[in-house]
Amino acid sequence: MARAITSLTFGLELLLCGEIYPSTLKSLGFGLNLAIGYFGTFLAPSAVDFAKEINFSPIVFIGLISFFGNFITLLSKETLNVPSTLDIPENEF
Repeated sequence: MARAITSLTFGLELLLCGEIYPSTLKSLGFGLNLAIGYFGTFLAPSAVDFAKEINFSPIVFIGLISFFGNFITLLSKETLNVPSTLDIPENEF
């Protein structure tokens, strides 16, 4: 179950990246998301060690972290039937 949630997190990241970022920033957004993912793989052994120190199953611990990330994703704004922004909106003063 925890591995399925972790896979779901990665899939959601790639799907929502194209929806959230404006067209001019999509490649930068994909790169940023992948860099954060690589940083997560760097920290994963530390999370496993921490789970073992507190006598908790490491795979369940990683699954709970992924589930929390999916829950945070639900708080993002809805993009269904909303036209994609092509540029970054400029602030007018």
